[in-house]
Amino acid sequence: MGRLFSLLANPPEGFSCSAPSKRQLLSGHIALLVEDIEDAFVLLDNFRQRVQGLLITPGDNFAHNELAPQLWHITTPTDFMPQLPHLAACSLDIMKKANQENEKNAVMIADMAYNSHIYTQTREGYNTAMERLQIKMEEAKHEIDRRKEAIAQLNHEISERKKAQEKHLRLEARLHQAQKMEAIGLMAGGVAHDLNNILAGVVGYPDLLLLTLPEDSSLRQPLQRIKQSGTRAAEVVTDLLTIARSSASPNEVGNLNTLLYQYLDSLEFKSLKGLHSGVKFELDLDDALVNIYCSKSHIKKCLMNLITNGAESITKSGSLSIKSRNQNFQQDEQLGDQVIKKGRYAVLTVEDNGQGIAKEHLAHIFEPFYSRKKMGRSGTGLGLTVVWNTVHDNKGTIQVKSSSKGTCFTLYFPMTSRMLPQDAEKIPIKELQGNKETIMVVDDEELLRDVSQTMLRQLDYEVVLMPSGEEAIKHIRHNDVDLIILDMAMDPGISGRQTYEEILVFKPHQRAIIASGYAEDKDTKKVLSLGANAFLRKPYTINALGQAVRDALQQCTR
Repeated sequence: MGRLFSLLANPPEGFSCSAPSKRQLLSGHIALLVEDIEDAFVLLDNFRQRVQGLLITPGDNFAHNELAPQLWHITTPTDFMPQLPHLAACSLDIMKKANQENEKNAVMIADMAYNSHIYTQTREGYNTAMERLQIKMEEAKHEIDRRKEAIAQLNHEISERKKAQEKHLRLEARLHQAQKMEAIGLMAGGVAHDLNNILAGVVGYPDLLLLTLPEDSSLRQPLQRIKQSGTRAAEVVTDLLTIARSSASPNEVGNLNTLLYQYLDSLEFKSLKGLHSGVKFELDLDDALVNIYCSKSHIKKCLMNLITNGAESITKSGSLSIKSRNQNFQQDEQLGDQVIKKGRYAVLTVEDNGQGIAKEHLAHIFEPFYSRKKMGRSGTGLGLTVVWNTVHDNKGTIQVKSSSKGTCFTLYFPMTSRMLPQDAEKIPIKELQGNKETIMVVDDEELLRDVSQTMLRQLDYEVVLMPSGEEAIKHIRHNDVDLIILDMAMDPGISGRQTYEEILVFKPHQRAIIASGYAEDKDTKKVLSLGANAFLRKPYTINALGQAVRDALQQCTR
């Protein structure tokens, strides 16, 4: 039969009375009939692990054992020798099929040997034996399928565990970043509060002096520059407060396109274009862009920082594109290590073809003072930190991609269904004049009390100054005032909220303005809910103060 070999002198019919060659041993499944198993081992030598088939020896009973992964030793009674060619040929076929299907064949070979002894004396018995073997093969196949399914389930569990671990590491990294930003924010907030109080005089006094000087005075330009410097310093303080998430800038309805056009029409952008004349600025804005609810001043600063960074990354000539579009997310989606909630968003993209950001720096670009620029010459090191905090404070998401071909920032802001308010016009000083109403200024900083008093007197108001909440309460018990300008954070002594609550006990309709350099925290919101008329951000100009006072006095009492 081409596969059956024998070393016996008188083998059964069907066995070749010759030893197989090395090529035959290694070419496929064979059966070799020998007198003693040791004779087979001598022939196979060191090929035993590579030979596939049966080694058959005469014996008293049927027996089998595995010599190698695809090599079996079968002992068969002498009286069974006439059926041996059929058994061997069938067994080799089964082994070949089992090998192709990666199935174990030990049970099948043994079962065939025993059952052939019983059944193969007749054709019917042979068929019965083959059917039993087929059943065994099916059972083995089912077992393999079960194990494959178990392995697949195990792989799935390992994959899910790996995903969970990666998610845990991302969350851990975000927590570490948040804790670091919180610590820096606390420091920045404390510094910013002190700077705000100092800047009140730098911004306020030049404002007052300019009102008294003639138009042709040689002092006007120096005073304007002092005021501009103070204003720029106040903007840095605003950045610090943004990092601390305490900036006193109210949210309102805005449109990214409108805010972008306002920046592009500013002196800052014109100056930027002059410094980077080789940069081509390209716009692709969606005219139907949805509105967002945001801090407009922060968004403008965010746009300025991104565009400035993009222009500065281009060494000689290149392009910077600014695009806006609407995008709808049907479900929560993973964007990098962030999750964006389902809903409709106004999306802004700022992309440049500059030198890009190196991979080792990309993970740190939003950290305060982490800058590759020369500090003090091309920024404060807070630009991208402000961008990050602005986006997240306005419930948005930010993505950044960078390579040697450039950098792309994509900002997502949730839409609002509210309508845009009408722009308020700046009111001239002469229209903000009072009528000798009495204004009480309550502030623990002498400089702020002095600046506020000078501004209010310039606006024709009577002024009462109080350095603490306790003294303000004592005074107002016996004296009427038309309006209180109340600092929220006073140390030592009671806070602005506690002061206003005490005053309302005996003056339930007392009008007040809250003045602070911080955002509207829970204390501020509490005071506003109690009836305070407005929130005034420090440091303030005479126009801002005059308009807030006029509006508060014109409001009806509660």
